[in-house]
Amino acid sequence: MGGVEVSLWKKRCILNLNRISKKGKLLIGITGSIGSGKTTFLKFLSKFGVHVISSDEIVNEILTQRYYCSIILARYPIVVDSKYSINRKKLARLIFSDVKAKKFIEDLIHPKIAARIIKILKNTQHKIVAIEVPLLFEVELEKGFDLIVCIAASEKKIIERLKRDRKMKFFDFNLIKKNQLPADLKLKKSDIVVFNDFDIINLKVKAKEIFNVFKLLLKVKILKQGECYGRS
Repeated sequence: MGGVEVSLWKKRCILNLNRISKKGKLLIGITGSIGSGKTTFLKFLSKFGVHVISSDEIVNEILTQRYYCSIILARYPIVVDSKYSINRKKLARLIFSDVKAKKFIEDLIHPKIAARIIKILKNTQHKIVAIEVPLLFEVELEKGFDLIVCIAASEKKIIERLKRDRKMKFFDFNLIKKNQLPADLKLKKSDIVVFNDFDIINLKVKAKEIFNVFKLLLKVKILKQGECYGRS
């Protein structure tokens, strides 16, 4: 897939996100480093009534589809598992250690992820939607969102979580880290930063506070759109 096609899917995705936003939906991008707590934060938002979309879950769905699985395994048989499917850990290590493989696989599945997100957004009646996109800034989709929330944690806490919850080795963490924007740059580019160095109760409280901000922003947005329609 060439560079022109890749840039086109990004432009189409941002254009579609903007169109959906103009129809009265508040679109929030949730991002942050691996192990920061994005998924847990998303679960809390869901409990509060936000429609949540996880790009990681969409990736998992795509990688089980025969079409994409066969293309990747034909080119990179090293990532096959005992059941002739894709071994996710092997695939992750390949992507984060081989620049060409990373580009090939991202060019293959990113347009599909974007299309799936847009389809979900068009079919939901929810007015507040949070979309988890770990590489939101890296793939340059920030202009498609009304608001960007970055979940952050100290590197010490992140390593502790990854070792405990995913049995991830420090070597693999470093590979991933080198392929993402520096954490401090993500913080600067975000509208809201949630520091998640404490327990899950603390994160739930913060999620509730931010949910209340979302509701207020949605009201303001609807009022502004009403004023614009009134003038036209």
